[in-house]
Amino acid sequence: MVHSFMRRPLLITALIISSFTAQAKDGRIVVTGKISDTTNDALEFVTIRQKDASKMTVSGFDGKYSLTAEKKDTVDIVFSLIGYREVIRRLVNAPDTVRLNIVMRPADYTLQQVEITDFKKQTDTRTRIGKKAVRNVTSPSGNGVEDVITTMPGVSASNEMSPRYYVRGGNFDENAVYINGMEVYRPILVSSGQQEGMSIVNPSMVQSIDFSAGGFGAEYGDVMSSVLDVTYAMPDKLTGNIDISLSGINASIGGNAGKFSNIHGFRFRRNSNLLASTDNKGEYDPRFIDYQTNMSLDLSKSTTLNLTGVVAVNDYRFTPVDRNTSFGTMVRPRNFKVYFDGREQDRFTTILGNLSLTHHFSSNNFIKGGIHGFSSREKIDYDITGMYRLEDSNVPIDTTETFYVGAYNTFANDRMSLSMISGAISGGIGLGANSLSGGVTVSRQSVSQTLEYYELADSVTADNDVTPEKMKTVYRTTGDTRFDATRIAVFIQDTYRANAESGLWVLNAGVRYSYFSFNRESIVSPRLSIAFVPEKARNVTLRLSTGIYYQSPFYKEFRFFATTPDNIGRLDLNRNIKSQRSAQIILGSDVIFKTFGRPFKFTAEAYYKHLDNLVPFEIDNLQVNYSGFNSNKGYAAGIDFRLFGQFVPGVDSWISVGLMKTDESTPERKHMPRPTDRRYALSVFLNDYMPGYNRLKFSLKGVLYDGLPTVAPHSTRADRYFRTPAYKRVDAGISFGIVDNLHHPGRGMLSNLKGMWAGVELFNMFDMNNVSNYLWIGQTDGSSVAVPNYLTGRRLNLTIKIDF
Repeated sequence: MVHSFMRRPLLITALIISSFTAQAKDGRIVVTGKISDTTNDALEFVTIRQKDASKMTVSGFDGKYSLTAEKKDTVDIVFSLIGYREVIRRLVNAPDTVRLNIVMRPADYTLQQVEITDFKKQTDTRTRIGKKAVRNVTSPSGNGVEDVITTMPGVSASNEMSPRYYVRGGNFDENAVYINGMEVYRPILVSSGQQEGMSIVNPSMVQSIDFSAGGFGAEYGDVMSSVLDVTYAMPDKLTGNIDISLSGINASIGGNAGKFSNIHGFRFRRNSNLLASTDNKGEYDPRFIDYQTNMSLDLSKSTTLNLTGVVAVNDYRFTPVDRNTSFGTMVRPRNFKVYFDGREQDRFTTILGNLSLTHHFSSNNFIKGGIHGFSSREKIDYDITGMYRLEDSNVPIDTTETFYVGAYNTFANDRMSLSMISGAISGGIGLGANSLSGGVTVSRQSVSQTLEYYELADSVTADNDVTPEKMKTVYRTTGDTRFDATRIAVFIQDTYRANAESGLWVLNAGVRYSYFSFNRESIVSPRLSIAFVPEKARNVTLRLSTGIYYQSPFYKEFRFFATTPDNIGRLDLNRNIKSQRSAQIILGSDVIFKTFGRPFKFTAEAYYKHLDNLVPFEIDNLQVNYSGFNSNKGYAAGIDFRLFGQFVPGVDSWISVGLMKTDESTPERKHMPRPTDRRYALSVFLNDYMPGYNRLKFSLKGVLYDGLPTVAPHSTRADRYFRTPAYKRVDAGISFGIVDNLHHPGRGMLSNLKGMWAGVELFNMFDMNNVSNYLWIGQTDGSSVAVPNYLTGRRLNLTIKIDF
């Protein structure tokens, strides 16, 4: 997006004078409104002035402004911003109050395309991600937002069917996700990507996406790793899109009727085609469906009522038949063959809603109140028996010592409900170069769970018969618990901008206080970030962020299983749990340069996190199993790089590289890597058009992540661990533009279409085997064999995307 910071002390003075002006005086008129770019993103620091007069102001962070002008028969209002074409609006015999919403176009704008001449200066740790990147990404799961996030510096994933990701040594639970300012939660019982299905974020409804990999401000909640802040669109005219593929459909439609703006999204997805490429063969019947809405009503020129709602149902049904897995080494190749009996039926239902009322006293002064409700019902049911044969592939089949036969049975009956209701009030005051904000949130949550899990197994040599009756209990866990608790959070922060002779300085300082009634704990989280754009090198931005961040405990962190004398694990809660803590510092810089006649941005960030009060955990596929007690301490340190640019106009591409080390130690001072110790990560996100033929568009996403430390079931890394193989995958797609307004407008019945693209996608292009976790098979000598559970293989997908 085109943006550049350029202000003078005179503009700061003008903003101070005009920030609280809300009504016209004699001989004056008040002009208010919002300024945005061609993608409907708000533009800040736009200079608004009255032509041939000294009246002026600048737009705020949300693009809104208020200018008091001298009243004349004819008044010219000028809007200017470096990198954009100047806009002049003439008012003739204007009333005392006038509302002007302005769309500014880049300075090099032509009717054919938008040429990017500069990039917005990033003065905090949040990175803005373009909507087109989400629209263009080749996504096996359909979770476009998260698929783009996993290519960002410091971010990685381990399962292409899940929207979950790791950030700089943290696990999935250490990432916060917001939609329209409302924090949303993921299902707790999900243990695999097959179960999870779609992300709660609907990519077709997105207006803006901000992502921070650490060092974020005090307005965001108590997590240690990252924040994803998504804002849904509020259309100003009829708009929509339809995406159809072999996996499902994603459709959205929105419009504006004066004071009422709304957008609605519907998604239906079945991943049967993708799941059929795994080793487990059988009848897959996953059905994921959701409806989302975002509605806004202007009660007056300064007051807006907003409603955001989501209803999502994820059904996963699977009747396995058999499995054939080849693994091992070239020296000792092995084969694992299983015949199944049984089935799995899981269901995850999520309902959430957010009702908010916002009143603007002026462009930079507002107050907002809201009520947020969240409800989740989760059910896991499976009872599956497997009869297997494990053999060495290069040894004659009649050599009985080289193969084993056996049986195992896994059973689960788990019911969980989570409900939460919260009320919040927040506000902001703009005082010239200062922007002060704060808020209070009070929430009440209720959690209940009833569960029973067990596994039976038997393993004998080939000269013995195997029957399910001979299987012995490997483990068994049961439990029934419920609790209610209250959370209180208060934050205040100040953002100060100063244009000195040395350059532009931006300071953000804040503090967050939280209280959790379950463990009666209070925490205070101070946070600070500083950014500097040198006057003599305005293509450079330097950043420093630091603070103390907490991971406020949620249900998963403080539950544990106490072993009874009959060797059964019974569910219990640790009411002495404390918040995990991370003291972190981040140093970053951006350098904007031109090559091949186009601008590029190179970003580098180095970070260090000191971690204490850690609750040790192990990761099994997507399930994070916590010990339930604060016992360890550790650190995470690394450096990330990103090269960002547009090889073709209007389409983002980048390369990210990260190096990291995260370690923890027990009270006995035994050191070990954390389960998220991903020492290197490389990702490529590329979009391009066919040279000389802009109807053909190409997209590629490639990742290479280090393997993660893993352990045998019911053990820890303190006992023994090994690393999974590196996660490596390339997904690519090519599409043909049937209709493209920029180059090939539609005719006749297609004239109302903004774009229509037909495409082919190839998932896991090189058919690489990636491991999600392991199935452990016992042998007669007491040892166990780790049989890899491979993720999805190469698959072809057909798509049609229509925008109108």
